[in-house]
Amino acid sequence: MVLLHVLGLAGVLVAEHGELFQVLVWGTVGNVIDVFFIISGFVLFLPVIARGGDLGGVRSFYIRRAARIYPAYWLSLVVLLVLMAIELPAFTVFPSAVDIVV
Repeated sequence: MVLLHVLGLAGVLVAEHGELFQVLVWGTVGNVIDVFFIISGFVLFLPVIARGGDLGGVRSFYIRRAARIYPAYWLSLVVLLVLMAIELPAFTVFPSAVDIVV
C-alpha cells in the first residue's frame, strides 16, 4: 500500500483515462482494501477463539494492543527522523526537540 502511494505521488501511476494499466491498478486497490479489513477482523478475533470465547478484561486487551502497536510505531518515528536528518530538502527546517516530542 505504501509503495502504491509512493508510485502515485511520483507520477508513475498517472495515466490517461481508460488505459489498461490504470484500470488494472486502481481496480485492484479496492479489493486489496477489502482484504485488509478481512485480515484485520481475523487478527482481532483470533485471540478470542484461542481463549475459548473468553473476551478477557478491558485492561488486558489494551495492554496487549499497546505491546503490539507501540514498538512498531516508535520505531517508524525514529526511522523517519533519521531519514529526515540524512536527506532533508534544503528548503525544509528540521523540527526542534519540542516539536518532535509534541
